[in-house]
Amino acid sequence: MNMFREVIAWLVAASGVMCWVIFIPQVKLLVKIKKSESISTGMLWGSFGIQVLIMTHLAIQNPIDWRLLSTYIMSFFGLLIILYFVYYYRRWPGGRKK
Repeated sequence: MNMFREVIAWLVAASGVMCWVIFIPQVKLLVKIKKSESISTGMLWGSFGIQVLIMTHLAIQNPIDWRLLSTYIMSFFGLLIILYFVYYYRRWPGGRKK
């Protein structure tokens, strides 16, 4: 059972890297079409709040599960990038004119 826990813990850590892979297509699409009306800001902010809550919970645990916390931190930053592009293209549809 201990070996199973360790394998799962390392799969959780690896999923932190996969978070970025999952976010890349959405970021590429936002940059390509330069529009964000079809993305729900309510869903993004809801996800943001849930991630902050889970990260806070993980950070105050004793001992801290660093692998799981690092996964959520990576996902958190991926979500911040998407939020940035959503609000950027809502303010400047099609991007800024040079």
